[in-house]
Amino acid sequence: MEMRTLKEMFLDPILSVKDALENLSPAKRITPEMIELRNTSDTDLLFKVWNGNGEDLSMFTDGFLSLVGKEGLRRSLEDALAAYGSTQEISKETQNNAFLVKTTHFNVTVLLERERSGKIKGLFIKPALYLVESLEDCLSRMQEVASSSSLLIRKDGVEFFSKDADKPLAIGPAYKLFVMQELVRRVKSGELKWNQKVRLERDLESHPESNLYAKMKGGLVTLQAVAQHMMAASDNSAADVILNLIGTKSLETCEERTPFLTSRQFYQLKADSKLAEKYGQADVAQRRNILEKIEERPLPAIEDVADPYLTGVEWYASAEELCDVIADIAEDKAMQFNPGLAEKTDWQRIAFKAGSEIGVLNFTYDLKGLNGTHWQVALTWNHEDILPEGTLLGLTNALLQELKKL
Repeated sequence: MEMRTLKEMFLDPILSVKDALENLSPAKRITPEMIELRNTSDTDLLFKVWNGNGEDLSMFTDGFLSLVGKEGLRRSLEDALAAYGSTQEISKETQNNAFLVKTTHFNVTVLLERERSGKIKGLFIKPALYLVESLEDCLSRMQEVASSSSLLIRKDGVEFFSKDADKPLAIGPAYKLFVMQELVRRVKSGELKWNQKVRLERDLESHPESNLYAKMKGGLVTLQAVAQHMMAASDNSAADVILNLIGTKSLETCEERTPFLTSRQFYQLKADSKLAEKYGQADVAQRRNILEKIEERPLPAIEDVADPYLTGVEWYASAEELCDVIADIAEDKAMQFNPGLAEKTDWQRIAFKAGSEIGVLNFTYDLKGLNGTHWQVALTWNHEDILPEGTLLGLTNALLQELKKL
């Protein structure tokens, strides 16, 4: 057997690999950028992603971009940077794939998953924690953020903290608490049953798109399933189905919630700014007349209902009312699917509902602590323009962290 030359033994294989790499399609060719990405540490990569304002998405896999959408991801990263600020420090947490992103005022836990190429195949930004010195500091900051607020915390049925707790403010989708309360009352009285079927009528469909309607439009669904979608997913269409069943008159228990709007009526009014302004200034009889006139109008396009809230065209409640109603229905299963900002491991039981639109934000909780302490929390903010939701989310998260210790 002939001895192989040095060129045959070493150089030819190297040249063959080089030729093969150069002949790869652009999609498969290993570039210096790919090698650099693969060698980038998780924390360094997160620095680029967080502070990059969504401008460069090349470090994400095609599968992830397809799942969340490029524009949706870019907008989420822009919003996170705008709400929480740039980061100066990122550290690894004990939880697998979890990292703590620190900004000037916030701590944010981010879950990161990468594939072998180094690209990101999973990214999840958890609710931020506003850095406060104490519970008193947290509550003080909550009162400074918006032009109007109604705040109440009860501990074991006794007032723990309050600020304008009897003042009715706009609560947005948190109106579903009152719908749920009336529904539970009727089921308990025997008038309705959870397993009875209701039809998802096409003319009851509302915004935003309903997962329930997407699957079962025109079909029959149990009342319990509709209620669970209404509370867990804040499904406006589900709420309108229930309101069609029980009627709105039974919910008109105070002047501020009379007439009691369906979400479809709410959007019909918002799409007509002149009519909405007229409705907001009208008395009850005039409002009912306006609602009758718009009954046959189609559901407006979602882009036509994005204006800030208008006084009078809303659902109103005080923090006192919200604490009362969630305490009344907290044990119902539909109230416990969505924990909001609360961590399930921190509490025996969590009942939650929120409401949000431009200029309106509400968080309402009924919480049973691991030590048996029972809390109701209702936090509502109204503002003439966009609220700093990142700050309010972070402060509410900080409040929950403080309350669980007490």
